[in-house]
Amino acid sequence: MKVLVLDFGGTNLKYALMNEQYDFLEKGSVPAPKNSKEELVSTVNTIYSQYKEQIDGVAISFAGRIDSKTGYAYHGGSYQFIKNVELKKEFEELLQCKVTIMNDAECA
Repeated sequence: MKVLVLDFGGTNLKYALMNEQYDFLEKGSVPAPKNSKEELVSTVNTIYSQYKEQIDGVAISFAGRIDSKTGYAYHGGSYQFIKNVELKKEFEELLQCKVTIMNDAECA
């Protein structure tokens, strides 16, 4: 099993392809898509398209107040356009795969 891991930080969006032993198979980063939801979606799509044939799901670490059980984002921290959004559901619809999302501090 392989998972695409996305860490939405204040400066960069870091990503990695990991296996079930938590080994990093590949990793990289791009500037954080903080200007709009459209920019965020475009950036995630670009990264996801590189790995979609290899992965079983996506794990997301996101800033702000996130309900880890439901994936609901009350506020996206420095991502000001994320407010009262069913973020897990939106990512699952966008990527057409299983998504897990947690607050970045909880992930650490």
